[in-house]
Amino acid sequence: MFIIDVHYKVGLEKIEQHVQAHRDYLDQFYSNGTFLVSGPKDPKTGGVIISLSDDRKLIDEAIH
Repeated sequence: MFIIDVHYKVGLEKIEQHVQAHRDYLDQFYSNGTFLVSGPKDPKTGGVIISLSDDRKLIDEAIH
């Protein structure tokens, strides 16, 4: 299991342009059982993903 702590490097205006594409990307990892849950932080400075996988290489590939 991994907890992935995401920090935005650009402003929310730029982030919001890519939300749907980001969700579509995450869906592939939900459908194959890699990710359990994810969501934005409050305040919106990034997000958190909880992964059920214990394969560090798979996680690194997913988040890079």
